[in-house]
Amino acid sequence: MSFSYEFCKTWAVVGPSMYITAFTLMAWASIERHLLIFHPSFLSTKVKRFLFHYVPLVVCILWPVVFYFVTQLIMPCDVVLSSTRRYCGLYSCVMYPPWGSYVDSIGNYIAPAFITVVFSLGLFVRVLCYRHHAIGWIRWRKYKKLTLQLLPLSMLYLVLQFPAMILYAAYTAGLSYYVAAEYYSDSLYMTFWIVLLIPFACALSLPKLRIKCNNVIFFWRPLRTVAPQTIALNDQGVRVKDALKRMY
Repeated sequence: MSFSYEFCKTWAVVGPSMYITAFTLMAWASIERHLLIFHPSFLSTKVKRFLFHYVPLVVCILWPVVFYFVTQLIMPCDVVLSSTRRYCGLYSCVMYPPWGSYVDSIGNYIAPAFITVVFSLGLFVRVLCYRHHAIGWIRWRKYKKLTLQLLPLSMLYLVLQFPAMILYAAYTAGLSYYVAAEYYSDSLYMTFWIVLLIPFACALSLPKLRIKCNNVIFFWRPLRTVAPQTIALNDQGVRVKDALKRMY
């Protein structure tokens, strides 16, 4: 598709919608794991699963689409298109309504990152405190992988996204754009690394990953199997006993 107004508008709606959808789904996943481990009764029936599992997923998917559809296609916005800027420069249309920049900065960026980090670290601390109980130790072994998966993910959001989103909210509140301008422009591109690094962060928490990788890389090495063997500890005594049986 060539560079045109229709292409830029489509890009300005679809691009950030998919980006924010990934963030909101990750934030809800960090909350839902508390329900799975400590409050399984919230998902015990079909009605509860519909309310506490499917409805939040639908909201996380539809909310960014509706928000950027309204701000980009319905709200009036007069911006000169530029092929060298992100989303053709149309992302500034989000800031045209007075409430748009606040909702975008806090609701779409800061809140998902904050929820992911806080609930992930809170889940880890909560499980550490809970596993010392007898029943909690059994559940800890069952949900340990579920808990440890969130630690590298929360570190990604804490390091790559959280500082840039705090500056974004500060600029929206009235902070001069000259403050940390170079860092802010560079950190915006660092946030795209989160989507690329999430699979590797998840892979770090997979069990027996090192063994599987060794099996794939060093597939030509023969496997050494160890089989039990019966060893006679006193062969002389066995021979004497057999001789006595033959004599009698």
